[in-house]
Amino acid sequence: MNFLGSSLDDLMISSGTVYNEILVWPVSPSNLSPSTVHSLKGHEGVIFKVTFNPSGTLLASTSDDRTVRLWSHSSHSSSSSTSSTPDIPTLLSPNSSYTLMWTGWSHTCRVWDVKFTPLGLVSSGEDGSAKVWDLSTPTVKGELRGHLSKSIWRVASTPPGSLSPPLVVTGGNDGCAKIYDLKYHCKFNRPHPHEFDFDATLTFPEKPVDEGGKSKKKEKFVVHSNYTLPSHPSTTVAITTCGSIFATSSKKSPPTLTQLPLPSPRTEDGDRPAQWTATSSAVHPKKPLLAVGFATGHIKIISLTSSPPSTHTILPTPDLHSVLHLVFIPTLHNDCTLLMGHVKGVVQQFDYNTSTLLRTFSIKSSKILSASLYVQGVGLFAGENRGTLSFFDLTTVPLSPTTPTPPTSQLPHLHPDSHLTNIAYDPKRRLVFTVGHNATLTTATLTSSLDLEHNCNTNIPFAPALTHLYVLASSDVIVGGFQSNNFILHNITQSYQLLKISCGGWRQSHDFRFSFLCPTTFVAQLSTACNNNGGAPSTLQVYSSPPSSPLAPSSTFPSHSLGAPYHGSTVHGVSLFSCNGELLAVSGAEDCTLKLCRYDEVTTTLDVVQELERFECSIRAVCSSVSPQGISGLETALVVAVGGKLEMSAYRVSKGGVTLVHKSTDSGGKEMDHRMNAVASEHVGEGKHVVATGDSRGRIQVMMMNVDNPKIRTEVLSNHLEGLTSRPILALSIVPVSSDNSKFILAVGNTAGEVGIFHLTHDFQSNLSYTLLDTCKPHQIGANDVACKFEDGTLSVVSGGDDQALSVHQFKLTSPPALESLSSFTLTNASTSAIKSTLIDDAFTIYTVGYDQRLASWKYTATPEPAITAFSEPTLLSVTDVSSASIVPSLRSPDLNVVAVTGDGAEILAVASSGTREIEIDPRSIKSAAKLLFSASHVLVTTGAGMGKDSGLQTFEEMSEDYRDLCDPSALCRTPDKFHDFWKAFAKQYEDADLHDGYKVIQRLLGGGEGSLPKLESSYCYTSNVDGMMRRLPCFSDGDRVCEIHGFAGEWRCSGAMGKTLCGNDRMGKMWEDWNKRVEDCGSSPFVCGLAKEDVGEKFCSCCGIYNRPNVLMFNDTDSNVIREIDEAREKYQKWEGKMEDDVVGSTGEGAKSLVILELGCGVHVPSVRKEGYEVLRDIRERGGKAHLIRVNLKDQGHVEGKDLDVDEGVIRKGLVSVRGGGKDTMLLIEAEIERIFVEGEGEEEEEERDLVFDNTWFDNEGEEILQEFGNYGVDEDGPADGSPDKESKKHEEERVSSLMNAEITAVVTPKGVVKKALEGDENEKVEEEEGAIAVYENDGRELQFDDGWDKAQEAEDEVVQERQLEIDDDWGDNMDDEIPQQFGQHTDDEDVKQKHIKEEEEKEEEDRRRLEEEERKKEMEREKVEVVETRELVFDDF
Repeated sequence: MNFLGSSLDDLMISSGTVYNEILVWPVSPSNLSPSTVHSLKGHEGVIFKVTFNPSGTLLASTSDDRTVRLWSHSSHSSSSSTSSTPDIPTLLSPNSSYTLMWTGWSHTCRVWDVKFTPLGLVSSGEDGSAKVWDLSTPTVKGELRGHLSKSIWRVASTPPGSLSPPLVVTGGNDGCAKIYDLKYHCKFNRPHPHEFDFDATLTFPEKPVDEGGKSKKKEKFVVHSNYTLPSHPSTTVAITTCGSIFATSSKKSPPTLTQLPLPSPRTEDGDRPAQWTATSSAVHPKKPLLAVGFATGHIKIISLTSSPPSTHTILPTPDLHSVLHLVFIPTLHNDCTLLMGHVKGVVQQFDYNTSTLLRTFSIKSSKILSASLYVQGVGLFAGENRGTLSFFDLTTVPLSPTTPTPPTSQLPHLHPDSHLTNIAYDPKRRLVFTVGHNATLTTATLTSSLDLEHNCNTNIPFAPALTHLYVLASSDVIVGGFQSNNFILHNITQSYQLLKISCGGWRQSHDFRFSFLCPTTFVAQLSTACNNNGGAPSTLQVYSSPPSSPLAPSSTFPSHSLGAPYHGSTVHGVSLFSCNGELLAVSGAEDCTLKLCRYDEVTTTLDVVQELERFECSIRAVCSSVSPQGISGLETALVVAVGGKLEMSAYRVSKGGVTLVHKSTDSGGKEMDHRMNAVASEHVGEGKHVVATGDSRGRIQVMMMNVDNPKIRTEVLSNHLEGLTSRPILALSIVPVSSDNSKFILAVGNTAGEVGIFHLTHDFQSNLSYTLLDTCKPHQIGANDVACKFEDGTLSVVSGGDDQALSVHQFKLTSPPALESLSSFTLTNASTSAIKSTLIDDAFTIYTVGYDQRLASWKYTATPEPAITAFSEPTLLSVTDVSSASIVPSLRSPDLNVVAVTGDGAEILAVASSGTREIEIDPRSIKSAAKLLFSASHVLVTTGAGMGKDSGLQTFEEMSEDYRDLCDPSALCRTPDKFHDFWKAFAKQYEDADLHDGYKVIQRLLGGGEGSLPKLESSYCYTSNVDGMMRRLPCFSDGDRVCEIHGFAGEWRCSGAMGKTLCGNDRMGKMWEDWNKRVEDCGSSPFVCGLAKEDVGEKFCSCCGIYNRPNVLMFNDTDSNVIREIDEAREKYQKWEGKMEDDVVGSTGEGAKSLVILELGCGVHVPSVRKEGYEVLRDIRERGGKAHLIRVNLKDQGHVEGKDLDVDEGVIRKGLVSVRGGGKDTMLLIEAEIERIFVEGEGEEEEEERDLVFDNTWFDNEGEEILQEFGNYGVDEDGPADGSPDKESKKHEEERVSSLMNAEITAVVTPKGVVKKALEGDENEKVEEEEGAIAVYENDGRELQFDDGWDKAQEAEDEVVQERQLEIDDDWGDNMDDEIPQQFGQHTDDEDVKQKHIKEEEEKEEEDRRRLEEEERKKEMEREKVEVVETRELVFDDF
């Protein structure tokens, strides 16, 4: 339906019907039953869209019949089509009519929408394209392609006649909107690419003349290659197979082809020798140089700087013929280097200026170099004609011209049986991209050890033969390739087609060079040669776009893709998991796409991290499992997807990126008609995961996948678990039932409604035994999902089915493995439609989703009678055709779970958990905070709403929906009673709230009495809370040293001044005019009356009778009485701050003073307090002072990118100590640790001991936060008193050090701090030595990494002193391996203490060895604590 007109009295409507008819009729208030004026017939299907042009003389329509039709009114003329004012009476005249102008056939599916634009019509349809139509004829002028989805539902456009650029926006089923410049796309994306407007089409002569004036035999020139010179963009050269070279310049008008006078070998009768056939060529990226390789092995270097051009012919290696690949690779020291590829995988690096052969590489036997890339400071990448990628580290490859050097690393068959045609490198992420003739973009990682690690493949369906590849500074990946005779350029990252032209296919000669101004804007030099058939002469087409004329509106729209490009069809599987402090999701869909996404709980946005390799058929299920922190200190995850043709892919996800672990399919076998429907995985230890899959044949396969061992990725443990009926498997769930993760329960659901329970046992190798413990039939038909939970020996199995029932069975697991039924219950009609997914959270709350589009929560009780009851009201979902769901605990709140629901789209919700999870506060971060506070000279306490949570007060996120509205003074004008009731209740709540123990700890530490900080000189409080809790503490002089930046809700005053600006003028608007008039009528003098405080909750001012208000600075508040007091408090605080900063910065040496900022419960929603802490920290540290910030927070304990202050990484972030915990519990633990320091004594520290700085928030090279919490790790001297090694103690020591560090051995540190082996071969490194400590730095101030390692030979030689070796790596860590610097200490070698410690350890191991083994497996980073009285700690402070 479409409306036309400017008022109800002048309005007409057009509408399409299901009867293939378009109706037009008038609308007016006086005629509520109008009759149809015009009826348009012609469509052969349901009408989907009708729309008028601005004048109403044209009407466009789309239909189910795949056509676009344009209708014209009898009054239509060329002038009326440009008018923007419709003549409604004329258009509705009974004597007029609309007639069909034309019918457009171009869409291959239904057409959903159509709009008028300045350049014609734009239509969109189910074929995933939008098309631009000419108004006069049914001709498509341009195609708009960018969506990944099947349907483009809507289009919008700048209106005809607009002075703005002609833009179109399309919205697709992939959740994205795409912006197009019509002029650009009508030029570069035509439906018939052969209509592309080249600057010139030039014909090669049939009888060229050589330099001697002799005519060659009549022959047709066959173009071998052609180039646009990078050094001279206006010049294009073409090289023929016979070695002749032609040139043309776009500066000439008209341009012509000129043969360059070059000598060529001839036989006595004047013929060209057959072996002198051009086989390869290259153009220099900076100089006007050409290189042509011949079948003889000769190379001709041609310089175009002189006239005639100079030539230089060389024969690098006489015994190697057919130079099949040439490329210039100018290095930093030599821009005359040429890379030559011969047969049999031989590649040579040659200095053509001196005719010197530099190096010889060997790719692979009988393979031909097809692509190469030299990256300065990285090395040489090479691809060959069978799809293998090789990497050569040129820094280690010797200059050996004769001995072939093998690759440093190699990935065989990246593009199986296809040419690897192009390579690109992203230095920021250390990613290597390749494309080939198998329509695949591959991604690999170059690790710090210079190994190539395959990440994933991305299928490019629009261009089977890929030849071009670009990685921009924005990390956008752009590929170019051929589809039939057409060349297509596509931005893969933004899913945006940039160019489509006809050039004869990839076998023809072409040269396309692009300089990208932005991800969707480029300058191009294009040349393509066509060797025509039938004896017709060859032609050369050239085009050049001027740099001053960008081809897309990049300045107006820096991004042409809006929204996250999610799946374009039904999402069948989703799995949420948390890894390294990030909430990630993997999902697979009907459109064969597999995506890894990141969910931000703060902004509630879902961003696609990476699109993984597409499946051949639909993806049916996905799963994930996470390995705990290993020796690198980082978590890794395994994600698995399964689908049609029994296809399965598995990936390793880590901080460094995504790596392909396993891929299998049966696309060509006899089982290709079957599909895998279910998959489940569980981590078992040491990077190993048990994975189970179920398929449509009823088979259950179990395998072991190793994400940490690239050599042994996958082992099949069992091809089929027998025992169930051979019905298709629909659901799987795995749960460990032993402490060592060697035993599991696998629950299976099938289409018969059966649920089977298997007991699996494996030996961490290749052996698996299983037992079918139980089968039941809780559903009449399909058991769509099962979920398991094992706790305290009780196994709970929950299932949901197509029969709308929810079933719970509880068993006791006995030994030998058997199930003893405890209770069961099936709730029929739990849903109004099929239940598709069942979930269980940590508190055993059950969640279900299904076709009824509701997320329901349930509780199961076993006594006195088994029952399933609703836990809360169902949540209505917006996702239709629900297919799957996943749940994971929130990273921001222990009271929340995050649930993802998918179907036709995805929806992520935060739901309240039925039980609060215990937050384990890391004791190492507590020790760090306590030690800093113990030595603090000044303490600044900053608090946010989270600090009051343990006193029963609400945080910003927990406030009611109208909280923000009532935090605006205008609410007092609009709804005074509601405003007063709200704030009176808050004031009462604050008054009744008790100070929890965390506040009392602050008083004891800062109050100056027993237990106070020994070095404390001053303290202050800076808070955004209006609860007045901090002013109750005597340590802040009962509020005298508290800066409440938002005021105090426990104080009330007259509100008369809130209608004035800060300058005393009246605020604008009728509401404020009425308010100020009311104030005047009361006879109030607001700037005098408002000085006095009123009784809390008193509604009216005792002086003037106007309303009272709380003394709180609200949103949009200009009340000068409130602001004045806050400003006075700020000034007082700033005076203390300035004096304190000068005191800290001015003290140096051993008695240097320090500041500790204790930030408690400050979130990112109101970040004022967090920013103040950052600014104070930065001010002191930039001036050379000693300051640290202790951040205590349950949700945002780290630095939150995009939310916190954008601070300097080196100055601020390394002064941040993060503690994940609540204010009360954390402060009690800190106080206990400070008491321990008091008891053990401060004065026993040795003179050389450094101040301990525990910075437990680290960041990788990309600036991404890695939350690592480090503590007082030391290295004690284990072993008997006689100095001989104690093997058991040595083993534990070695394991602990190994769990902390990972690098190559480069230095040895003895117990006395003697350097046994210094770093060699690097002038940028220096070694600092002192008694008991050694630190290694680089010249730029970065701390080097440490690792463990034992020198066995040295250990045998020295039986008295047990040397301990620490490996010192020579790099800070790269993006891929995410190596983290570790902080640890060195213990004393006091023999009495050592003997006591050894004895205690032996007794402890004998008493509770099983518990220790379990802890070692689950928490590698938290080995048994070493308690030594006299401790010298080696500390590496931040730089």
